[in-house]
Amino acid sequence: MTNKYLSWTLFTLLLVILLVAASLLSLTIGEASISLTDIPSLLQQKESMEYFILTQIRLPRIVLAFAVGGALSLAGAILQGIFRNPLVEPYTLGISGGAALGVAFVIVLGFHLSIGMFMLPLAGFAGAMTTILIVGVLGFLRGGTDINKMLLIGVMISFVASSA
Repeated sequence: MTNKYLSWTLFTLLLVILLVAASLLSLTIGEASISLTDIPSLLQQKESMEYFILTQIRLPRIVLAFAVGGALSLAGAILQGIFRNPLVEPYTLGISGGAALGVAFVIVLGFHLSIGMFMLPLAGFAGAMTTILIVGVLGFLRGGTDINKMLLIGVMISFVASSA
């Protein structure tokens, strides 16, 4: 084994250990303090309040944190792979600006008051998707894809969205 491979393996192992430690710590910390040593016995007591807290609040929160972290890292890797640029991010492409513009549009028009609490995330998603669509369509105009043109269009849309 080379020294570089060994250091990468140790670094990955350290990160996995930190992830497990943070997950276990997340199981114990909260309004109702639960000891780490009590968790196996509490999981047998299906009628207790601690069982409910562990299985309905804390464990789903840990699973959701894994899922969201994985989805965000996958989205970043996809963007960097498509644009062949390790520095590309949603702010550079105008995606974040489009999401903010969608939310601002809904707030100004007052749709969030009548439709409900899910309107703001949906508006952010719709604004981000609209921005991606605009960048993609303008990037494909006049034949082929030009990565630099798409990046410039994304920056331009980001400036327009943040000024609105």
